[in-house]
Amino acid sequence: MCGACGKGLCQDCFADGKILACKGYCEDDARDVVMLREAQVRLVATSLAWLRFNRFLLYALAVFLLGMGAFTGCLSLLDFQRAWSLFVLGGVLAAFGLVLLLRTRQIPSSGVRQPEEAR
Repeated sequence: MCGACGKGLCQDCFADGKILACKGYCEDDARDVVMLREAQVRLVATSLAWLRFNRFLLYALAVFLLGMGAFTGCLSLLDFQRAWSLFVLGGVLAAFGLVLLLRTRQIPSSGVRQPEEAR
C-alpha cells in the first residue's frame, strides 16, 4: 500500500524507501510524509519540556497567589473596619490560587496520561 496516496501496489509498481510509494508518482509525497513523521518525533521531546516548564510556572503562580491572599487577609485584620475590602481581596486571591493549584495537579508531568486505576 502506498504511504502517500493509500493505493495498493504490485511488485512492479512500488518504490521502496522508508515507506512504500507509487513508483514515479508518489515518491516525493512519500518523502514529505517521512520528513513530517520525523519532525513530529523530534517535537515530542520539546513539547514535553515545555509541558514540564509550564506546570512549574503554574505551581509557582498558585503558591504566589495563595501567599498574597494570606498576606492581604492578615494585613486587613489589623484594622478590619476600614480594611474589610482587603480581606475580601485576600480571600479572592487565595481562592484563585487554590483553584489554580488543584487544576495544575491535573496536568501530567510526563506528558503521558496514566489510566485512572493506576493513579
